[in-house]
Amino acid sequence: SAMNIVFVVVDTLGAKYVDDSTACRGSLVTPNVRELASRGVSFRTARSTSSWTKPSVASLFTGNLPRGHGVIGLHDKLH
Repeated sequence: SAMNIVFVVVDTLGAKYVDDSTACRGSLVTPNVRELASRGVSFRTARSTSSWTKPSVASLFTGNLPRGHGVIGLHDKLH
């Protein structure tokens, strides 16, 4: 059967804003993200391959570390 995959990529969003146990005053800040995740798979201990967005997203889509795909600097492009 076909599988749909949705990548939700948000720059600089801390886990405390999408986690029930630590959300502001006990109310979830992102209920739509929670609803989407409830119908699929979510990863509670995911880690990034880089400290900034450009190489991290390139790694997400290639499965390679930054040194493998070559997107390390500001002007680097994914081939």
